Amino acid sequence: NIIGAMKLDLPVVDSSLEIQTIAAERGSGAGRALIEYAEETCRMANIPKMWAWSMDRYNAKGFYRKMGFSEEHLLKTQFF
Repeated sequence: NIIGAMKLDLPVVDSSLEIQTIAAERGSGAGRALIEYAEETCRMANIPKMWAWSMDRYNAKGFYRKMGFSEEHLLKTQFF
């Protein structure tokens, strides 16, 4: 069974890796493993910054905080 998936956008302009989509079964450890994979990708490719966006309704702030992210802006609604 698939318990998690992630889409990464490699740097084009600003030398940062964007986690465009991450979905994982809560409590499975899959989200942590996916973030760790993204971190390793950054280290191997010498990418200095990794970021993700999330919406308030996903209740993911605690997860990202535990993974070492800091909040810059929290979306209240989708912008597309």
